[in-house]
Amino acid sequence: MKKLWKALLCAAALTLTLTGCGSASPKGTVDSFLKAVKSQNQDKIKEYYDGELLTSDETEIDDSTEKGKAAEKALYDKMLAFDYKITDEKTDGDTASVTVEFKDYPIGDTMADALSDYIGSAFSAALGGSSQEEITNQFYDTLIEKYNGLKEKSYTRTATIKLTKKDGKWKIDDLDTDALNGIFGGLYTFGA
Repeated sequence: MKKLWKALLCAAALTLTLTGCGSASPKGTVDSFLKAVKSQNQDKIKEYYDGELLTSDETEIDDSTEKGKAAEKALYDKMLAFDYKITDEKTDGDTASVTVEFKDYPIGDTMADALSDYIGSAFSAALGGSSQEEITNQFYDTLIEKYNGLKEKSYTRTATIKLTKKDGKWKIDDLDTDALNGIFGGLYTFGA
């Protein structure tokens, strides 16, 4: 289960770091970046994002069971469905900041709910003689049910995304906690 958590968080971080080409303005760059994140276009993400990227080896989930894949799909389907509105842009020479309002499913809270539901039942299942695989699949089932049950984008976050102009193109610097939580519905600081 620790591998699943690590993989989910790494996958989330990788998702955030993917973006594309420089745009004519800081707002245009942020908009293109967020569209690339939503569509998982890694080439475009790299083009717009100047922060540290994770490699695919760092985000692979060791458990590639069908239930594990289904849980991952349920998570990504909701996590990448975030909405955003660019509300402000400030430019000072070769640096800029763009304010973005995010609205997303409450991914972090849902993960907390799933874990809470799972812990009690996993303990009972272990005492009842269930195998590790059965207990893990129970966790995946809980995640799938919780994420597929999300109907309202109730998580909101306002973030300031900083950019630097390099070689005539605007590039996004490392994303801060607010931006990461905005994109991932609170999953970035889940459990912190």
